Amino acid sequence: MVVDRTEGEKVIAEVDFSSALETLHPKAVYMLESEQYVVEEFDYENRKAFVRKSNADYYTDAITYTKIAVLDIFDQMNGENYDFFHGDVHVFSKVVGFKKLKFYTNENVGAGDLQLPQQEMHSTAFWITIKEHMLETVNISTEEKIEAISGIAYLMRHICAVMLMCDVKDLGVAVEDNITKTDINPRTAKWGERQNLILREFEPNIYIYDSFPNGIGFSEVLFARAVDIFEKVLDAIRSCSCERGCPSCVGPPIRGSDNQKDAARFIISLLLDRVYH
Repeated sequence: MVVDRTEGEKVIAEVDFSSALETLHPKAVYMLESEQYVVEEFDYENRKAFVRKSNADYYTDAITYTKIAVLDIFDQMNGENYDFFHGDVHVFSKVVGFKKLKFYTNENVGAGDLQLPQQEMHSTAFWITIKEHMLETVNISTEEKIEAISGIAYLMRHICAVMLMCDVKDLGVAVEDNITKTDINPRTAKWGERQNLILREFEPNIYIYDSFPNGIGFSEVLFARAVDIFEKVLDAIRSCSCERGCPSCVGPPIRGSDNQKDAARFIISLLLDRVYH
C-alpha cells in the first residue's frame, strides 16, 4: 500500500509486490495521476510505502542485478553462430541502488545504494547463446561488444512485447556470460568495478523470461518465432534515424564515445548471415 503523509495519512494506491521494490524503494520518486511523490519510508515487513508530495525535477530508475539458473531445457535449435533455447529457469533479482535522472534530458544528477531483500521466482524463459567464435570475428573491444549485446537485449524485450501484444513489464530480461555465469549489464552502477572487460572473451546468453511465477506461455511463443525476432530487431535498428542509439532502438549510448547501435547492427547482421550495411 502507498500511504500519503502530505496531509495526515491516506492510502492513495496499491502496487504489486515485485514492482514495489523497484518503484517504491526509499528515496524513489513515485508518480500517480501526474502527481509526484518522494518515498520517505519503505516498510518491507508490513508491505507499506510512506510518501510525500514533491516537485522534484528528476525521476528515479532502480538498478537491479538479475541472475538466471537454468533448471530444465524443453527444446532447442542449434545454429553455427547461435543456439536458441526454451526451458524452466529460476530467477534471482535484487534492487541494489537507483539513479536520479533529470526530466527531458535524462541527465544523471545523482545515485544511491539500497539494501533490499533478494527476490526469487521459478518461471519459463526463451534465451539465445551467441557463440564465442562468432564474436571473436568482430573487431571491437570486449567492452564495446558487451554494450552492443546489452543494446540488443534491450530492443529484443520491446520487440517481443509488441509481438506478444503484452506490456513490456510482463517480460524480464537478463544478460549473462555463459562462461563465467556473471551478470554483464553495463548499465548498472557498480558493474564496471567488478569486471575486467578489456582482455576477457565471453559467450553471452540473452534471456527473455515470463515475469510471472511458473510462466504463462510467453516464452514458448517466442522460441517458435526466434529467427523472426532477430529479423525485427535488425529492421528496427536500420529504420531508426538516431546516430548512436536511443530509447527507440538499442537504448541511449552508455558512453559518449561509443556507437553501440552500429556494433549491435553488425552483430545481428552476422548472426543472420546478412551483408552488413
